[in-house]
Amino acid sequence: MATATVKANEELATANANAYHMATRNAAAKAEQQQPKQKKLCTAVAKSSLLLSTYTRER
Repeated sequence: MATATVKANEELATANANAYHMATRNAAAKAEQQQPKQKKLCTAVAKSSLLLSTYTRER
C-alpha cells in the first residue's frame, strides 16, 4: 500500500512539473512577441522548470 502511494505521489509530482513547464514555456513564447527583456526572464523560468521536471522524473 505504501509503495502504491509513493508511486502515485511521484507520478503526480511529475505531472505537476510537466504542466508547470508547459505553462512557463507558453508564457515565454507569448512574451517573445511582446518584449525582449520579458522574453529573457520567461525563457530562464522555462529552462529552470524543465530542469525541475527532469530532476523529478529521475528521482
